[in-house]
Amino acid sequence: VMALERVGLDDIVTVSPTAFGVEGSSLYLEQNDKMPLGELLEGMILLSGNDAATAVAEHCAGSVSNFANQMNIRAKQLGATNSNFTNPHGLPDVNHYTTAYDLATIAAHGFKLPKFAEIVSLQEKSYQWLHGDDKRLETENQMLKIYRGGNGVKTGYTQVAGRCLVSSAKRGDVQLVAVVLDSLLMWHDSVALLDYGFANFNPADVKKISSEKIDNKKIPEDTTSETEDVPQKSFFRMLLNAIKDFFGKIFN
Repeated sequence: VMALERVGLDDIVTVSPTAFGVEGSSLYLEQNDKMPLGELLEGMILLSGNDAATAVAEHCAGSVSNFANQMNIRAKQLGATNSNFTNPHGLPDVNHYTTAYDLATIAAHGFKLPKFAEIVSLQEKSYQWLHGDDKRLETENQMLKIYRGGNGVKTGYTQVAGRCLVSSAKRGDVQLVAVVLDSLLMWHDSVALLDYGFANFNPADVKKISSEKIDNKKIPEDTTSETEDVPQKSFFRMLLNAIKDFFGKIFN
């Protein structure tokens, strides 16, 4: 999101000593490698390249710390107020944290940006700047292959955070985002959440979430049949209750 909003996809990124050899999942970039920013973003999404994420951050903001500060400012502007980022790749840090709500909020904003949907829905692509004989990268996000309408977004894993997934799907005019964190069954859980969304919500249920406050008006409990604008927190409270009810039926 930050890169798409701030720099051009045709910008040429140079891999720095800091980006070279970043631990964890990697594209195995080498120092002084050069490639278009757009291709680096694609590779970062396809194969969770921590080195690529670092290179993008440095290109956008001059340093990882500057980029993290800008991430925090932008996240709060978007309404993701319970997060604090210290790096662009999600490697463990006691001061690096987020919530499912915040990640969903950021992803939903991403779908409003040109090229975001195209990048996060990419399943495979070849890049000449990759080292080694195999120049092809294939997505780690199986939702793009197993779920009808699947169009994003990103997998994630560390020993501290567990298995995490921001998934998305679009059917007709309905675009949904689901987030699961520290889930041993992240594919199953994500399918369940998206299935519930498509089965129970449509554009008429929530015509448009108003950004304006409603003065102490009681929202009817049966909001699924309403087409009037409702405040953002009321909509997500409705969705949270629906999810609790769904999983309550599974485990009871």
